Amino acid sequence: MTDEQAAWLHAQIDEDERTALRVPEKDRTWTLDGTIRSGSSTDDVVDWVYIEGAAEHMVLNDPNRALREAGLKRRILAIHRRRADITGQPGGTFDDCCHGCGYEGDCDDPVVGNVNDCPERHALAAVYDDRPGYQEMWSQP
Repeated sequence: MTDEQAAWLHAQIDEDERTALRVPEKDRTWTLDGTIRSGSSTDDVVDWVYIEGAAEHMVLNDPNRALREAGLKRRILAIHRRRADITGQPGGTFDDCCHGCGYEGDCDDPVVGNVNDCPERHALAAVYDDRPGYQEMWSQP
Protein backbone atom coordinates (compact mmCIF):
# COMPACT_ATOMS: atom_id res chain seq x y z
CA MET A 1 0.00 0.00 0.00
CA THR A 2 1.32 3.42 -0.88
CA ASP A 3 0.94 6.25 1.58
CA GLU A 4 -0.60 8.94 -0.63
CA GLN A 5 -1.31 11.26 2.29
CA ALA A 6 2.32 11.20 3.50
CA ALA A 7 3.64 11.72 -0.03
CA TRP A 8 1.32 14.70 -0.53
CA LEU A 9 2.24 16.19 2.85
CA HIS A 10 5.96 15.82 2.13
CA ALA A 11 5.45 17.58 -1.23
CA GLN A 12 3.72 20.52 0.52
CA ILE A 13 6.47 20.77 3.14
CA ASP A 14 9.13 20.59 0.41
CA GLU A 15 7.43 23.47 -1.43
CA ASP A 16 7.36 25.57 1.75
CA GLU A 17 11.05 24.88 2.26
CA ARG A 18 11.97 25.66 -1.36
CA THR A 19 10.11 28.96 -1.10
CA ALA A 20 11.92 29.93 2.10
CA LEU A 21 15.31 28.89 0.68
CA ARG A 22 14.84 31.22 -2.30
CA VAL A 23 15.45 34.07 0.14
CA PRO A 24 19.21 34.65 0.53
CA GLU A 25 20.45 33.31 3.88
CA LYS A 26 21.47 36.76 5.17
CA ASP A 27 17.89 38.00 4.57
CA ARG A 28 15.88 35.20 6.22
CA THR A 29 15.31 36.90 9.59
CA TRP A 30 12.98 39.88 9.45
CA THR A 31 12.43 42.67 11.94
CA LEU A 32 9.97 45.53 12.09
CA ASP A 33 10.61 49.14 12.95
CA GLY A 34 7.90 50.68 10.81
CA THR A 35 9.51 49.03 7.79
CA ILE A 36 10.23 45.35 7.37
CA ARG A 37 13.98 44.83 7.40
CA SER A 38 15.92 41.69 6.61
CA GLY A 39 19.18 40.39 7.94
CA SER A 40 21.34 42.43 10.25
CA SER A 41 21.63 45.48 8.03
CA THR A 42 19.25 48.36 8.63
CA ASP A 43 19.58 49.21 4.94
CA ASP A 44 17.88 46.01 3.70
CA VAL A 45 14.23 46.97 3.36
CA VAL A 46 12.08 44.01 2.33
CA ASP A 47 9.05 46.01 1.21
CA TRP A 48 6.45 48.43 2.44
CA VAL A 49 3.25 46.79 3.54
CA TYR A 50 0.12 48.92 3.52
CA ILE A 51 -2.39 46.41 4.89
CA GLU A 52 -3.13 46.82 8.60
CA GLY A 53 -1.30 44.11 10.57
CA ALA A 54 0.33 42.54 7.51
CA ALA A 55 3.85 43.71 8.36
CA GLU A 56 3.68 42.23 11.85
CA HIS A 57 2.36 38.97 10.42
CA MET A 58 5.18 38.82 7.86
CA VAL A 59 7.84 39.41 10.51
CA LEU A 60 6.42 36.62 12.69
CA ASN A 61 6.48 34.26 9.68
CA ASP A 62 9.89 35.02 8.19
CA PRO A 63 11.79 32.45 6.06
CA ASN A 64 13.79 31.14 9.03
CA ARG A 65 10.57 30.29 10.83
CA ALA A 66 9.24 28.55 7.71
CA LEU A 67 12.40 26.42 7.62
CA ARG A 68 12.09 25.48 11.31
CA GLU A 69 8.43 24.63 10.78
CA ALA A 70 9.24 22.41 7.79
CA GLY A 71 11.73 20.47 9.89
CA LEU A 72 9.21 20.02 12.70
CA LYS A 73 6.49 18.81 10.32
CA ARG A 74 8.91 16.24 8.89
CA ARG A 75 9.66 15.01 12.42
CA ILE A 76 5.94 14.57 13.11
CA LEU A 77 5.51 12.61 9.86
CA ALA A 78 8.51 10.44 10.74
CA ILE A 79 6.76 9.46 13.99
CA HIS A 80 3.23 9.11 12.59
CA ARG A 81 3.73 6.62 9.80
CA ARG A 82 2.63 3.15 8.80
CA ARG A 83 3.78 0.35 11.09
CA ALA A 84 5.01 -1.68 8.08
CA ASP A 85 7.27 1.25 7.14
CA ILE A 86 8.78 1.17 10.63
CA THR A 87 9.24 -2.59 10.97
CA GLY A 88 10.27 -3.21 7.36
CA GLN A 89 8.28 -6.43 7.55
CA PRO A 90 5.07 -6.02 5.54
CA GLY A 91 2.37 -8.66 5.77
CA GLY A 92 1.39 -8.17 9.39
CA THR A 93 -2.10 -7.66 10.75
CA PHE A 94 -1.52 -4.02 11.64
CA ASP A 95 0.65 -2.92 8.68
CA ASP A 96 -1.44 0.16 7.96
CA CYS A 97 -1.88 1.37 11.53
CA CYS A 98 -0.28 4.60 12.75
CA HIS A 99 2.79 3.58 14.70
CA GLY A 100 3.10 7.06 16.24
CA CYS A 101 -0.39 7.00 17.76
CA GLY A 102 0.63 3.98 19.77
CA TYR A 103 -0.94 0.75 20.98
CA GLU A 104 -3.24 -0.17 23.84
CA GLY A 105 -4.80 -3.10 25.63
CA ASP A 106 -3.54 -6.55 26.47
CA CYS A 107 -2.99 -7.40 22.81
CA ASP A 108 -1.29 -4.10 21.90
CA ASP A 109 -4.01 -3.17 19.42
CA PRO A 110 -3.27 0.03 17.51
CA VAL A 111 -4.97 3.20 18.74
CA VAL A 112 -5.40 4.29 15.10
CA GLY A 113 -5.99 1.31 12.80
CA ASN A 114 -5.17 3.16 9.57
CA VAL A 115 -2.46 5.80 9.33
CA ASN A 116 -4.72 7.88 7.04
CA ASP A 117 -7.01 8.38 10.06
CA CYS A 118 -4.20 9.72 12.26
CA PRO A 119 -5.36 12.98 13.92
CA GLU A 120 -1.83 14.44 13.93
CA ARG A 121 -1.51 13.92 10.17
CA HIS A 122 -4.98 15.39 9.63
CA ALA A 123 -3.88 18.47 11.59
CA LEU A 124 -0.80 18.83 9.38
CA ALA A 125 -2.87 18.40 6.22
CA ALA A 126 -5.44 21.00 7.32
CA VAL A 127 -2.80 23.72 7.04
CA TYR A 128 -2.68 23.01 3.30
CA ASP A 129 -6.42 22.67 2.60
CA ASP A 130 -6.21 25.36 -0.09
CA ARG A 131 -3.61 23.51 -2.17
CA PRO A 132 -4.20 21.18 -5.12
CA GLY A 133 -4.45 17.53 -4.13
CA TYR A 134 -5.91 18.14 -0.68
CA GLN A 135 -8.59 15.56 0.13
CA GLU A 136 -11.57 16.59 2.22
CA MET A 137 -11.45 13.31 4.18
CA TRP A 138 -8.19 14.56 5.71
CA SER A 139 -10.10 17.29 7.54
CA GLN A 140 -11.72 14.74 9.85
CA PRO A 141 -10.46 14.84 13.44
